[in-house]
Amino acid sequence: MIYLSFETMSSLLRLGELEPARGFTPVAFAMLGVSVVHSRLRRALVFGVVVPSILVPWLLVCASWLIPQTSFLINVCGLAVGLAYSLTYCCPVDISERKALKLDKEFPFYLMRKITTFKYISSSSAERRAAQNRK
Repeated sequence: MIYLSFETMSSLLRLGELEPARGFTPVAFAMLGVSVVHSRLRRALVFGVVVPSILVPWLLVCASWLIPQTSFLINVCGLAVGLAYSLTYCCPVDISERKALKLDKEFPFYLMRKITTFKYISSSSAERRAAQNRK
């Protein structure tokens, strides 16, 4: 959504054409942002230089800018989403196991459990553990 709004603004203001959003790189940057915030590591060694670990994803985003035909803006958006998620700004998106168990009993999910072509994974951690032990 962030990228699409930037792309719309860019086309309205005639700032030029942006590279299309494609590939797994934004997801990798989002996961890197989450892992850096939750890491106990405070400093990291990057090319022989000790830097604060929170700067590592930003240095990698800057390095990705040098790669041709990659979208710098979508990488920045991916990193921003990862950092926002890890700083619990997106906490309402996560649902508790209790709510997930209630949803398991609602319309589409209880039918999916009965259909044998679907591999249904329960939201209950106890049921998932029991299924893994049966394997």
